[in-house]
Amino acid sequence: MILVTLAVALLFWSRDYLVLRIGPQRRVTRRVWMYSTGVFVMAMLLGALILTFGLYEFPVLLDSHQVFVSLIAFHLAAGILCFWLKRTERYDSAWVVAVIPAPAVWFLLAKATFLPAHGLGPFATSLIVGLVSALWIFLMLVTVRQVGQRQMPVEDMDFAMGLAGWSNCLAIGLVTIAI
Repeated sequence: MILVTLAVALLFWSRDYLVLRIGPQRRVTRRVWMYSTGVFVMAMLLGALILTFGLYEFPVLLDSHQVFVSLIAFHLAAGILCFWLKRTERYDSAWVVAVIPAPAVWFLLAKATFLPAHGLGPFATSLIVGLVSALWIFLMLVTVRQVGQRQMPVEDMDFAMGLAGWSNCLAIGLVTIAI
Protein backbone atom coordinates (compact mmCIF):
# COMPACT_ATOMS: atom_id res chain seq x y z
CA MET A 1 0.00 0.00 0.00
CA ILE A 2 2.81 2.40 0.83
CA LEU A 3 4.64 1.78 -2.47
CA VAL A 4 1.43 2.30 -4.45
CA THR A 5 0.79 5.52 -2.55
CA LEU A 6 4.33 6.76 -3.24
CA ALA A 7 3.98 5.92 -6.94
CA VAL A 8 0.64 7.73 -7.17
CA ALA A 9 2.04 10.72 -5.27
CA LEU A 10 5.00 10.88 -7.66
CA LEU A 11 2.68 10.65 -10.67
CA PHE A 12 0.40 13.43 -9.43
CA TRP A 13 3.33 15.59 -8.34
CA SER A 14 4.81 15.23 -11.84
CA ARG A 15 1.42 15.98 -13.37
CA ASP A 16 1.06 19.12 -11.27
CA TYR A 17 4.62 20.19 -12.05
CA LEU A 18 4.03 19.96 -15.80
CA VAL A 19 0.60 21.57 -15.70
CA LEU A 20 1.75 24.45 -13.49
CA ARG A 21 4.35 25.35 -16.10
CA ILE A 22 1.61 25.82 -18.73
CA GLY A 23 0.43 29.35 -19.27
CA PRO A 24 1.96 32.81 -19.15
CA GLN A 25 5.44 32.62 -17.65
CA ARG A 26 5.11 35.98 -15.92
CA ARG A 27 2.49 34.46 -13.60
CA VAL A 28 4.20 31.18 -12.73
CA THR A 29 4.99 32.31 -9.18
CA ARG A 30 1.38 33.26 -8.55
CA ARG A 31 0.16 29.91 -9.87
CA VAL A 32 2.56 27.98 -7.67
CA TRP A 33 1.49 29.90 -4.57
CA MET A 34 -2.18 29.27 -5.36
CA TYR A 35 -1.34 25.60 -5.84
CA SER A 36 0.57 25.51 -2.54
CA THR A 37 -2.41 27.02 -0.76
CA GLY A 38 -4.69 24.32 -2.19
CA VAL A 39 -2.35 21.52 -1.09
CA PHE A 40 -1.99 23.07 2.36
CA VAL A 41 -5.76 23.41 2.78
CA MET A 42 -6.29 19.79 1.68
CA ALA A 43 -3.69 18.57 4.19
CA MET A 44 -5.19 20.66 6.98
CA LEU A 45 -8.66 19.33 6.16
CA LEU A 46 -7.39 15.77 6.26
CA GLY A 47 -5.57 16.43 9.55
CA ALA A 48 -8.68 18.01 11.06
CA LEU A 49 -10.79 15.02 10.00
CA ILE A 50 -8.28 12.64 11.60
CA LEU A 51 -8.37 14.60 14.85
CA THR A 52 -12.17 14.86 14.78
CA PHE A 53 -13.02 11.25 14.00
CA GLY A 54 -10.03 9.56 15.61
CA LEU A 55 -7.86 6.77 14.29
CA TYR A 56 -10.51 4.10 14.62
CA GLU A 57 -13.49 5.87 13.04
CA PHE A 58 -11.65 7.73 10.27
CA PRO A 59 -10.66 4.61 8.27
CA VAL A 60 -14.32 3.54 8.39
CA LEU A 61 -15.27 6.96 6.96
CA LEU A 62 -12.69 6.55 4.18
CA ASP A 63 -14.21 3.20 3.21
CA SER A 64 -17.75 4.57 3.09
CA HIS A 65 -19.91 4.53 -0.02
CA GLN A 66 -20.26 8.34 -0.02
CA VAL A 67 -16.49 8.89 -0.07
CA PHE A 68 -16.08 6.28 -2.81
CA VAL A 69 -18.72 7.86 -5.08
CA SER A 70 -17.42 11.38 -4.37
CA LEU A 71 -13.82 10.47 -5.26
CA ILE A 72 -14.85 8.78 -8.49
CA ALA A 73 -17.12 11.67 -9.50
CA PHE A 74 -14.45 14.24 -8.71
CA HIS A 75 -11.72 12.52 -10.70
CA LEU A 76 -14.07 11.76 -13.58
CA ALA A 77 -14.97 15.44 -13.82
CA ALA A 78 -11.30 16.45 -13.54
CA GLY A 79 -10.33 13.95 -16.26
CA ILE A 80 -13.03 15.24 -18.60
CA LEU A 81 -11.88 18.81 -17.94
CA CYS A 82 -8.27 17.89 -18.78
CA PHE A 83 -9.21 16.16 -22.02
CA TRP A 84 -11.49 19.05 -22.98
CA LEU A 85 -8.73 21.61 -22.35
CA LYS A 86 -6.33 19.49 -24.42
CA ARG A 87 -8.79 19.09 -27.28
CA THR A 88 -9.70 22.78 -27.42
CA GLU A 89 -6.05 23.79 -26.90
CA ARG A 90 -6.92 26.20 -24.10
CA TYR A 91 -3.45 25.96 -22.66
CA ASP A 92 -3.54 29.45 -21.15
CA SER A 93 -5.97 28.29 -18.46
CA ALA A 94 -4.84 24.66 -18.15
CA TRP A 95 -2.82 25.38 -15.01
CA VAL A 96 -6.10 25.55 -13.07
CA VAL A 97 -6.20 21.73 -13.24
CA ALA A 98 -3.17 21.58 -10.92
CA VAL A 99 -4.63 24.05 -8.44
CA ILE A 100 -7.60 21.74 -7.81
CA PRO A 101 -6.28 19.13 -5.33
CA ALA A 102 -6.40 15.46 -6.26
CA PRO A 103 -8.43 13.83 -3.47
CA ALA A 104 -7.48 10.28 -4.49
CA VAL A 105 -3.85 11.01 -3.65
CA TRP A 106 -4.85 12.29 -0.23
CA PHE A 107 -7.20 9.34 0.23
CA LEU A 108 -4.36 6.89 -0.48
CA LEU A 109 -2.00 8.95 1.67
CA ALA A 110 -4.45 8.80 4.57
CA LYS A 111 -4.88 5.04 4.22
CA ALA A 112 -1.10 4.49 3.98
CA THR A 113 -0.45 6.79 6.94
CA PHE A 114 -2.61 4.70 9.21
CA LEU A 115 -0.44 1.62 8.68
CA PRO A 116 2.83 2.90 10.21
CA ALA A 117 1.35 5.61 12.46
CA HIS A 118 -1.63 3.75 13.91
CA GLY A 119 -0.03 3.36 17.32
CA LEU A 120 1.21 6.96 17.48
CA GLY A 121 -2.20 8.59 17.94
CA PRO A 122 -4.27 11.03 15.90
CA PHE A 123 -2.02 14.05 16.49
CA ALA A 124 1.10 12.27 15.23
CA THR A 125 -0.82 10.94 12.23
CA SER A 126 -2.04 14.46 11.42
CA LEU A 127 1.50 15.73 11.82
CA ILE A 128 2.80 13.13 9.34
CA VAL A 129 0.20 14.24 6.77
CA GLY A 130 1.26 17.86 7.39
CA LEU A 131 4.94 17.04 6.92
CA VAL A 132 4.24 15.20 3.68
CA SER A 133 2.28 18.19 2.36
CA ALA A 134 5.06 20.59 3.40
CA LEU A 135 7.61 18.46 1.54
CA TRP A 136 5.27 18.31 -1.48
CA ILE A 137 4.88 22.11 -1.51
CA PHE A 138 8.58 22.80 -0.96
CA LEU A 139 9.64 20.53 -3.83
CA MET A 140 7.06 22.11 -6.14
CA LEU A 141 8.11 25.66 -5.23
CA VAL A 142 11.79 24.99 -5.79
CA THR A 143 11.39 22.97 -8.99
CA VAL A 144 8.84 25.14 -10.80
CA ARG A 145 10.65 28.36 -9.93
CA GLN A 146 13.94 26.97 -11.27
CA VAL A 147 12.66 25.40 -14.46
CA GLY A 148 9.41 27.30 -14.93
CA GLN A 149 10.97 30.39 -16.45
CA ARG A 150 11.15 28.85 -19.93
CA GLN A 151 8.10 28.67 -22.19
CA MET A 152 6.88 25.13 -22.84
CA PRO A 153 6.55 24.00 -26.45
CA VAL A 154 3.04 23.11 -27.64
CA GLU A 155 3.92 19.40 -27.80
CA ASP A 156 4.91 19.44 -24.13
CA MET A 157 1.71 21.27 -23.15
CA ASP A 158 -0.29 18.69 -25.08
CA PHE A 159 1.55 15.88 -23.28
CA ALA A 160 1.02 17.53 -19.89
CA MET A 161 -2.73 17.80 -20.42
CA GLY A 162 -2.95 14.20 -21.63
CA LEU A 163 -0.99 13.05 -18.57
CA ALA A 164 -3.32 15.05 -16.33
CA GLY A 165 -6.39 13.48 -17.89
CA TRP A 166 -5.08 9.92 -17.79
CA SER A 167 -3.77 10.30 -14.23
CA ASN A 168 -7.30 11.20 -13.13
CA CYS A 169 -8.56 8.06 -14.86
CA LEU A 170 -5.87 6.05 -13.07
CA ALA A 171 -6.94 7.59 -9.77
CA ILE A 172 -10.47 6.26 -10.32
CA GLY A 173 -9.09 2.75 -10.72
CA LEU A 174 -6.79 3.01 -7.73
CA VAL A 175 -9.57 4.26 -5.46
CA THR A 176 -11.71 1.35 -6.60
CA ILE A 177 -8.94 -1.12 -5.79
CA ALA A 178 -8.06 0.53 -2.46
CA ILE A 179 -11.62 0.37 -1.15
